[in-house]
Amino acid sequence: MIRLHCKAQTYHWGKTGLDTLVGKAYLASVPSLPESAELYEAADQEHYAELWIGDHPSGPAEILVNHEDAQMASIIADEGFLKHYHHKDIEISHLFKLNPARFLGHKYIEHFGTKNPKLQNSMAFLFKLLAVEKALSIQAHPHKSLAEQLHKEHPEIYKDDNHKPEIAIALGDDFMALFGFLSPEKLALNFKQNKALSEVFGYTESTVIDADFLKGCVKHMFYELDKDLENLQGITTVLQHEITATPEGDRSPHQSLFLTLLSQYGPQDIGLIFSFFFNIFNLKKDEAVVITPNEPHAYIRGDLVECMANSDNVVRGGLTPKLKDKETLYHMLPDDTLTVERAPVKGVPLFESAGGSSVVEYKTGFEEFRVIKVQASKGDQGVTIRYNTFSMVIVIGGKGSVEFKEYGMFTIEAYQAYYVMPEQEFAVKAESEEPLVMFIANCDI
Repeated sequence: MIRLHCKAQTYHWGKTGLDTLVGKAYLASVPSLPESAELYEAADQEHYAELWIGDHPSGPAEILVNHEDAQMASIIADEGFLKHYHHKDIEISHLFKLNPARFLGHKYIEHFGTKNPKLQNSMAFLFKLLAVEKALSIQAHPHKSLAEQLHKEHPEIYKDDNHKPEIAIALGDDFMALFGFLSPEKLALNFKQNKALSEVFGYTESTVIDADFLKGCVKHMFYELDKDLENLQGITTVLQHEITATPEGDRSPHQSLFLTLLSQYGPQDIGLIFSFFFNIFNLKKDEAVVITPNEPHAYIRGDLVECMANSDNVVRGGLTPKLKDKETLYHMLPDDTLTVERAPVKGVPLFESAGGSSVVEYKTGFEEFRVIKVQASKGDQGVTIRYNTFSMVIVIGGKGSVEFKEYGMFTIEAYQAYYVMPEQEFAVKAESEEPLVMFIANCDI
């Protein structure tokens, strides 16, 4: 087990300050920051959006090599490497390239490396913490063949050629997202409740809402409304007046969300109109949603653990000051655009003790990644785990220990991230009164 120093991404939609989920994780990686009042004050004004736990080149995790650390020396097991990088911060990818079978796992190399040469010495997934204060863009992630095409044609925008299915697991009860298009019945209700919306798209009581109608609405938004911002502002202003004339307690969830998005992105963002077409997905703590390629979605608020295939490809269509690739997003929509509403994904319990320790697995349907939640209570037996491939770990609560037969015991603490070697059995125990809570990401093989 090796402690990681992970990159915090400071996007505009992230939560502000160091006393936030990602802010605390960033501070754990820079323990000397409070020693400088000026630097600490500046850091406390940042928007801490994401913590990246992986080897993606846009935000690779690093390790501090210490040749004098007996446990690290035993794990790395390469004297020349240890001496060369002694007291240096190096990207975790250095280990994967040094000895892929040792640090990624024999089964990982056999399974992924033979199919994709790039994965012979790199990770198949990217693990993250997210803290969402302001809505993310309405976006979708391309499937593999489209990702390859986009990367080839526009490498300055789409910087890798991988698909990006993902899972989001709520860490609290306030997580909200837009996910999947509404059923015809619910979309019709939105039209009926918002006269200005009906007029824009020509909806009447006799309108048949099917996939063709929906794609026509999206086409109208992308190719007409979003090209005439004064007209768009006129529409959103009328919608605002209609909604605010309704007593707050009588507003629909979509109407309330519209006002929130208006305050965040202003009246000239097409995402305000687009939001009326999506399901509002509310997750409770430990509930999850799996997002497959080409599925439009947007996180609205909340703290979450996220894991995905190792990509940063995002095709945006609204709620963003960044580039919107509307043509690509429009053509990504499946022919049968109307989706079946899905229930939240719940983890599958693999172990539970009478003392409160547990292991819960979140499968995704994608072999590149799965997530496991481990919880241990002080005084309990803890849990013992073994995985075929390497793992990435983030602790989000408590303090504890992880013990390996070959490498001894390691102390783990809240908001710190770790790399764990493959094919190693390890025992997890809590040492704090607060339960130890950690999430593990690895490959589902």
